[in-house]
Amino acid sequence: LGLNWELFVIDSPIENAFVLPNGNIFVYTGFLKAVDEYDRSDDTIGIVLGHEMSHALLGHGAEKLSRAPLIDLMNFLGLSLVWMVVPFGFEFLGSGIIHGFTDFATNVFIEWPHSREQELEADAVGMRIGATACHDPRKMQGFWEHLEKGTPAADPTRISVLSTHPNSEDRTKAGNEQLPEVMKLYHSSTACSAVRRHLRRNRNEPSTGLLGILRQALGG
Repeated sequence: LGLNWELFVIDSPIENAFVLPNGNIFVYTGFLKAVDEYDRSDDTIGIVLGHEMSHALLGHGAEKLSRAPLIDLMNFLGLSLVWMVVPFGFEFLGSGIIHGFTDFATNVFIEWPHSREQELEADAVGMRIGATACHDPRKMQGFWEHLEKGTPAADPTRISVLSTHPNSEDRTKAGNEQLPEVMKLYHSSTACSAVRRHLRRNRNEPSTGLLGILRQALGG
């Protein structure tokens, strides 16, 4: 696709990362802290970056835009219903209620399910990208659960149908199913063994590996 990959670090406690369609990847320092707390592994952050790259490579942003006409149609039909049945003078009250309902309905039945599918798709492709780049995909299998622990128990996104992302159990299950095939990619590269030896020898160097480079970008 001719994407110009660039990586940016945002100094914020948010535990997240995202990518723009042009290949710019943004990682929050809160996310790097979560990786540190999990296993301080370049493998983990490498697979996550592969996940973000997958979103851009698979055109997920364009897919979301393509659903906009359907969502606009649902909102239009809802407002049309208000104009047909609500007594004159109460249109604004009725339209507000209907708009809120249609907005919630389109999220629950269209936007969020499709978003969860995209996340699982990006997980699958991201594992392959990361494995090809010598990052051990097995390290990710417990990371989703680790991230989910930071979500408050009362947060509605813990309910799967109200979330844009699959829950950790679903992501781990899908990852485990693909792991045998992905591990073949990981072990097939003769260059990877040399890369892993280099990282093991220099693991205490602050500028070695992805995590070291990202920390150095923030001055330590």
